Amino acid sequence: MALVAPVAWAHAAPGMAQTMPSQDQMIKVGECMANLDTAAMEAMERKNEAFEADLKRLCKAGMRDAALQRARQYALEMVNDPTMKQIKACTAGLPMPQRRTVMPPEKLTPADICTP
Repeated sequence: MALVAPVAWAHAAPGMAQTMPSQDQMIKVGECMANLDTAAMEAMERKNEAFEADLKRLCKAGMRDAALQRARQYALEMVNDPTMKQIKACTAGLPMPQRRTVMPPEKLTPADICTP
């Protein structure tokens, strides 16, 4: 408890209050996330790791157009994924920096792919 108290009483820097979730918000998010299917979360993590490896492989091979197409395909899968929808619902009340979101596939551009 001694480590938590200073954080709970710390004042946010000017302008930071809007970007930092409240303790109540974080508790609600934690409770909501605890209800997610662990197996589905692990499967999503494995799928994400495979996607990242595939994207790196395509970028390394100079296949930027194929990488962009793969990223759009994956983003569409994630937007429609039931587990991702639950995560989005759990984090809906959080300020944007803390939210887990998926970029809509139609907004992905070549500048978003294969850049350092």
